[in-house]
Amino acid sequence: GSTASARVAAAVGATRGAAGERPSTADSGTQRPASNGDTAAIEVGAAASSPLVRVDDATETVGELPLPEPEALEPENSDEDSVALREATLVLHDWAGKAEQWSDALTRYAPDHRVLAVDFAAHGRSRDVAREAWTVPGFAADVVEVLRAEDVTRAVLVGRSLGGQVALEVAARAPGRIDGIVGVDCFQSLEPSGTAELLAATVEKFRADFPKEIDVFVQTAIGPAPPDGLAESLARDAQAADADALLELSGFFARYDPRDVTSSVRCPVVCINSGAAQTDVTGNRARLSSFDVRVLEGVGHWPHLEAPDRFHAVLALLVESLGSRSGAG
Repeated sequence: GSTASARVAAAVGATRGAAGERPSTADSGTQRPASNGDTAAIEVGAAASSPLVRVDDATETVGELPLPEPEALEPENSDEDSVALREATLVLHDWAGKAEQWSDALTRYAPDHRVLAVDFAAHGRSRDVAREAWTVPGFAADVVEVLRAEDVTRAVLVGRSLGGQVALEVAARAPGRIDGIVGVDCFQSLEPSGTAELLAATVEKFRADFPKEIDVFVQTAIGPAPPDGLAESLARDAQAADADALLELSGFFARYDPRDVTSSVRCPVVCINSGAAQTDVTGNRARLSSFDVRVLEGVGHWPHLEAPDRFHAVLALLVESLGSRSGAG
């Protein structure tokens, strides 16, 4: 593979077990990140029988990964025996989240699917990764390299909030690999936010007292009846992330225009959104003709954690439907 692929592969960690085994913080001792850190991933399921990657531990990574040309990302032909290992569901967390917040999904789908959950740089097991700039395209480049390093030729991307934006960028860069995107509480509108000044003021409030504002954010965005302890757990996870990186990333969103990437997305995009905010289906279909949404009432910004049974009943159907596109050719 390319130098870039080797860089990412050297840093991808693995929390592995038999199909259906729940990854947890206690499993982190089996993680094998590179000595200077890079994007970490958890994987369980169909491919969970060998080390996630085999590379030279001395491989080093510095700064942003180069962005591959789209034509270099088309999947190669594979024989039928290896198809199952080349297809995967890839889970992308949100701003200030982490991969382990999706451990329930890994548990539910591992018996029948290959599932990978990525920790973005500055988050979770990738907390100490350095970047020259913090941007959505930068995260997307990391995810593309994970797909290449893991030889994933067909994938459904499940992205929550920030992860949904990253998924759009990945689909634009690797169109031959992505069968569909499930956005989770995101894409309420695919128009620019138009709130740059408000967002800048919010960033300054976070900069003044990051832990306090994280608490406020979680309490404001969570639904009316979350499971006991969920709000506190979400706040702890967010406060453990790299605050400076998160604030720079927030500043990036003040300038970000999703219309720059939607014209290059070829795959279907379906959201599972909270009913707390309206989704502009008509406007979004003007940007993505395939756009659709499923609404969950009574939940906030974390539907997969607030109402996991209802959420996963919907997600399973969507992933199956989108993934079947690869079999249809």
